[in-house]
Amino acid sequence: INQDRGCVCYPFGVEGEKTSALFCVFDGHGVCGDKVSHYAMHGMQAKLEQHPLLASDPKTALEQVFIAIDTELQTDSSIDAELSGTTAVVALARWTQGGRGKVWVANVGDSRAVMAVQKGGKLKAVALSEDQKPDTPAEQKRIEKAGGFVSPPEE
Repeated sequence: INQDRGCVCYPFGVEGEKTSALFCVFDGHGVCGDKVSHYAMHGMQAKLEQHPLLASDPKTALEQVFIAIDTELQTDSSIDAELSGTTAVVALARWTQGGRGKVWVANVGDSRAVMAVQKGGKLKAVALSEDQKPDTPAEQKRIEKAGGFVSPPEE
């Protein structure tokens, strides 16, 4: 079963405005990874588009929607997400009238957003997000501070 999901939504946001687009990739894991990634994909689109801070504070809107979807998955009895989950990388792009743009990126897990930038006539990949891996010292510390634990890798 393919457990991955992705979407591109354009136009995205305020009805009638064609200034924003949403790009999402979800990489499901575990027995119900396909259901978790599907749930997260649909929830991200719907909740973010309706979020009251989407226009004025996209960073906060993204953070709150990620947390809301995670919280819902913990209580949704139709999806067994105890040992299943998904990574997520979401990019919200917004253009101004002058043609300039800004991108907000949010991610969980080891899915990464990159953007091609032209320098000296060549394209170069620039990372827009940083992978969250539980075995890095900073991430392990964050997890343990929140009351969680990191299991040693399987051999």
